[in-house]
Amino acid sequence: METKPPRPEDTKCKCGATLEPVYVEPVFYSIGKSGPQKKFSGTGIWDIDEMCPSCVDQAQKEREENRKKEEMERLFMTSGFMPKEFEMASRPWEGNAKLKDAIYSWWKGEGKSLYLHGTPGNGKTHAASAALREFIRNTRLPGKFWVVSDLVRRLRMAVKTHEDDRLIGEIASAPALVLDDIAVERPTGFVLEAMQSIIDIRYRNLDRLTIITSNLSIDQLAERLDDRIASRLISMCEIIEFNGNDRRLLK
Repeated sequence: METKPPRPEDTKCKCGATLEPVYVEPVFYSIGKSGPQKKFSGTGIWDIDEMCPSCVDQAQKEREENRKKEEMERLFMTSGFMPKEFEMASRPWEGNAKLKDAIYSWWKGEGKSLYLHGTPGNGKTHAASAALREFIRNTRLPGKFWVVSDLVRRLRMAVKTHEDDRLIGEIASAPALVLDDIAVERPTGFVLEAMQSIIDIRYRNLDRLTIITSNLSIDQLAERLDDRIASRLISMCEIIEFNGNDRRLLK
């Protein structure tokens, strides 16, 4: 005959709710058809939870929120945003309705890639970085932000260490990519070939979202870089011109 142990006293959850002990009935099983009765270990005891159901649910929600926050921080840390671009991306972006619709459709994956061009200081980088931030925040997928002059330097270094194929593949395969300020300088040789490769891969994989910003119109870009690059961009991008005065000078 199994004897039930004495019932322990009630305890309190951290929220003040009363926690009552629950008796776990012993479980028996027999070995063979007529073997002796055996008791499973861990039964026939009083069990007391450490938290009430409400606090358990709250703790699970907090763990999930912390997990999502850490995941988001990791995505932004590996996106390529420098502090300036990240601060810019975190500020509301102001633009006319057509531009806002194009940016919104882009990060939702419902529109074409974008080629944003115009004179310096008109908000092209702000619009592109804000769009990439919204893409990462809403899809929880990785995105990459590259200032093209920095990318050119990295490509030249990667050639020396034989990591150029890996770097090009990493950039070309990103679910969302911003190439900021293309054609500030005229690339030569390998760098031009690498840029062609990146844009060509993204042209052939239209589900990979791309934003390219430049001070040059698409015709000027063709003269500065290459007709093939310009042709690919015309096919894959909605071309948007930014007009107005330099906001940095106005400040």
